[in-house]
Amino acid sequence: MKIGLCALAFACATMLAGPAFAEPDLTSEMYGRSDYLGGNTYTIGDEILISFKVMNRATATSAAPGTLSAHTSGWMADVILSRDTIGPRGFAIYSPTWREDVLLRGGRMSRTNDLAPGAEQLFNGPTIMRGGPPARPYDYLAFPMPTGLRAGAYNVCVVSDPANVVREINERDNTTCMAITIRPRLVRPPMPRPSLPLPGGNK
Repeated sequence: MKIGLCALAFACATMLAGPAFAEPDLTSEMYGRSDYLGGNTYTIGDEILISFKVMNRATATSAAPGTLSAHTSGWMADVILSRDTIGPRGFAIYSPTWREDVLLRGGRMSRTNDLAPGAEQLFNGPTIMRGGPPARPYDYLAFPMPTGLRAGAYNVCVVSDPANVVREINERDNTTCMAITIRPRLVRPPMPRPSLPLPGGNK
């Protein structure tokens, strides 16, 4: 009789504990600018060009709800510019001028799909001819740089589920970063104007 009760108790505990382990695991993968366009070395004032995907790892045990079905309870993604590789707590804040962990203009991805284990959602832009000549077709997302940047080393980061509304197996892999170098914009000195002969000079 005791064995039967223990078996029943174990089965009940397993059923009750089951949903607690049914959690997704969101992370991302980034793709930088082509070497043909300058790679990951930018000049102050350039647009930052990337594409990326957010995925629910295949080791996850349940789907990650997106905003298209779960609305404010669904995951989003922020694209930020940072000096380090640590994302902010909560949503990043947009500013037209540089600040640490600044949300780039247009960098909040708020229309997201449900992601089953192993599924992913790609974020890219319209195909545009860039570079050259000859120009080549690229489908990057283009983010204007904030003003007030100094030349140096930075990181473009994607933060999956920044508001932490989706309970996950692993919350430590939500930020993915790509190192970029920003150079100063060279200012060309004005061309000297040709001198004109003085009136009444030698003929």
